[in-house]
Amino acid sequence: PISVIMWVGGVGMDISKKVRQLLVEKDMNGTQLAAAIGISQSYFSKKIRNNDWTVEDLVKIAGALNVEIEIGFKLENGERI
Repeated sequence: PISVIMWVGGVGMDISKKVRQLLVEKDMNGTQLAAAIGISQSYFSKKIRNNDWTVEDLVKIAGALNVEIEIGFKLENGERI
């Protein structure tokens, strides 16, 4: 697993917070999303709590919620690529 920070408007946010926002936006709960991506609700809760996501998890979530995913890198000088 990797720790990923998503950047919005220059402000870092953890992935779990973004996943929670998506659940609200899509009128879905964690149990439903867990089932949609093929994991147990308890494992999903652990991932949310620990902000423990793999790129594969994020791709599955994006597919289940019908959204696009963008992953990038931030250089030491602050440039994003």
